Amino acid sequence: MSKKIQLIIGSTRQHRLSPSIANWIETQVAKNDDFELEVLDLKDINLPFFNEPTSPSMGAGTSDAAQSWAAKISSADAVIILSPEYNAGYPAPLKNAIDYLKQEWRNRPVTIVTYGFGGGLSSAAQLKQVFTRLGSAIVESGVAIDIGAGILNETGGISNPETSLLQYAAPLATALDEITAHVKVEALVVA
Repeated sequence: MSKKIQLIIGSTRQHRLSPSIANWIETQVAKNDDFELEVLDLKDINLPFFNEPTSPSMGAGTSDAAQSWAAKISSADAVIILSPEYNAGYPAPLKNAIDYLKQEWRNRPVTIVTYGFGGGLSSAAQLKQVFTRLGSAIVESGVAIDIGAGILNETGGISNPETSLLQYAAPLATALDEITAHVKVEALVVA
């Protein structure tokens, strides 16, 4: 049975790089029959700013948006977070999406893929801290894509993602292997 992985695109701004990177990740994941990938673009999901009557620690909120988001995340075996680095952190819409939930993140394997000059390492560190606090199973082999290493073209987009992102295929494959190992352990614990 294939493992359902959700890829959350954390940037919502105009002219963002994340859809190109998400397409590349989708291509890489498709090489493995063990995975079924669903892309969740926060720009399309457009969660309202969190304003539920109760804390996520008391369960998913009561709004349709909260209920739908909770059900969506609960349906995944694992999650890949794709985030740029903005001012040494990650985007507000991503933080908002994370903060809608609590229990749904618990024990869920989370892989972090960041991008930016220097690979978005500050963003990755902050995301790891948040998901650790939420009790997620952090997949240590994340991916940090350095967009300053000749990846951008003259218009600010990614030049041929299949070749310019090729150096990140091995770290992504390692992260996917770790997801597989974690999901197998979870299946044994449940059985």
